[in-house]
Amino acid sequence: MTVKNGLICVALGVLIAGCANIIPPTGGKMDKTPPQLISVSPSDSLLNTRVTRITMRFDEYVTVAEAAKELRVSPTLRSNASMSYSGKTVTIKIPDSLLENNTTYTVNPGKSIRDMHESNIYPAKNFIFSTGAWFDSLQIKGSVEVASTGRKDSSGSTKIMLYAATDSFTSVLKQKPLYTTVTDSKGDFSLVGLPSKSFHIYALSETDNSMVFDKDEELIGFYDATVHPATDTAPVLLRIFREEPDSTRLKADKAQLQSGRISKTPAGSGAPALDTKIFEYRVQTDTGKTDKRTFEINRPLTIYFSRKADSIFVNRIALSSDSSDIELEQQFEYTLDSSKKKMEIISNWQQDRVYTLRLLKGFAKDSSLTDAMPSKWRFHSKKDEDYGTLEIRVPEKYRSPGYLISVKKGDDSVFLKPVDTTVFRLNLLDPGSYSVYIIRDTNKDAIWTTGSLKSKRQPEQVIPYPEIIMVKEGWEHRIDFEPKKK
Repeated sequence: MTVKNGLICVALGVLIAGCANIIPPTGGKMDKTPPQLISVSPSDSLLNTRVTRITMRFDEYVTVAEAAKELRVSPTLRSNASMSYSGKTVTIKIPDSLLENNTTYTVNPGKSIRDMHESNIYPAKNFIFSTGAWFDSLQIKGSVEVASTGRKDSSGSTKIMLYAATDSFTSVLKQKPLYTTVTDSKGDFSLVGLPSKSFHIYALSETDNSMVFDKDEELIGFYDATVHPATDTAPVLLRIFREEPDSTRLKADKAQLQSGRISKTPAGSGAPALDTKIFEYRVQTDTGKTDKRTFEINRPLTIYFSRKADSIFVNRIALSSDSSDIELEQQFEYTLDSSKKKMEIISNWQQDRVYTLRLLKGFAKDSSLTDAMPSKWRFHSKKDEDYGTLEIRVPEKYRSPGYLISVKKGDDSVFLKPVDTTVFRLNLLDPGSYSVYIIRDTNKDAIWTTGSLKSKRQPEQVIPYPEIIMVKEGWEHRIDFEPKKK
């Protein structure tokens, strides 16, 4: 081999080695396009056909996620249909033995089909076939509202379920529905391909995929009467609610809520982790630097115990404040909740003061007569300018014992009162987002009452102020619950 030929071979070797390690270029635009359906077999909308296998072909590689949850077949089958995928193909299988004669079936894969790389969801459409000589073509349309807020349900996952009118009204507690669909992100729904029959209709926001109302945390909604798709063509409104005794919780706080003072520890600042092997406690306040205003003057001072505080000795508790370099004793009251692990000290907190809480040895004892150890806590209260003010003007038509005004910060109620005037002013509001509601107090018990499926009782109506109010510190906010038309 000549030197020239040798150099050529070396060059080729380097080139080949380089080619073997080629790295594809990175970057580029992210694929945001969902898979496109190229073909489906058999064809959609066939009559006199028992479709047991549906093959869907797409323009790219796809995968299937949560098929058991997303795949819907109406009327509901006695056992679930199945889905599988391979390459660019998705296959839905329905056992022939599950199909009834002279019945229109609607199949929808929901949000289960996604592209392989970016998980873009295929916007599924209904596939329809009939085992008889005609299609059931009636429909029921409507919307779902969250009863406690009066706002449209935006979850996009609440199930709408139909049961035969001959079924028990409480069949939703123990059996799956005949027909089902889900709401969209606007809270609207449409049940299509229905026969000319009467139905019970329900909305269910569930935590699993059982299609049965069987858990306390689930939300249920129902229509008072049966619906017939041939004659009841107006949209159906379903208001979903939790059957937990929300009213019981509100009763405990009603006096404080109606005073306009926040009565509960804010969300996210619950009981600290304490060692239950010993009798210890924690005062929920910031004692880091008393030159900073940190203590909320619109709430009690909370003490958490590791064990039940069976005995409280108020003469071993002292509360004082500094005013012009003079220390003043402060009057206070205390409450102990039913668990005896949470104590609240209530005082007429003054703004911009440095407070000292002295807890002497034995101010609390547990069931074995163990003394709580002594401690001293110094903290600085906030001032008016750290809070916002909200003035709400309510139309005269709501001024009656049959209506309540409710203000919430997130899920926490901060004000609840009968509408006995047309102007409400709330002071000392923490900065943040607030919602305002008018409640139609049907039973006139001065609280919002949730619904009951077994008693066939609808929840009380809630009318929301359309906007979320951003309260800022040092600001005064005014709203008209129903602005006058210009």
